[in-house]
Amino acid sequence: MFKAGKELWEAGERILTAFAALLGVLVKTLPSVMLAGLIALGGVWVLNNLDVSTLHLPSFLQLSSR
Repeated sequence: MFKAGKELWEAGERILTAFAALLGVLVKTLPSVMLAGLIALGGVWVLNNLDVSTLHLPSFLQLSSR
C-alpha cells in the first residue's frame, strides 16, 4: 500500500511539474501572440476605414482612359 501511494505521489508531482512547464511556455509566448493580434487588428481597422475614393492613382494604373 505504501509503495502504491508513493508511486501515485511521484506521478502527481510529475503531472504538476509538466503543467507548470506548460504554463511557463504559454506565458513566454503570450507577448508575441498579442503583438501579432494587434497588428492584425490594425490591418482590419485600416481596411475598414480606408477611403479609396480620395486616393489619386498614377495614370498608368487607371482603368478608364480620358
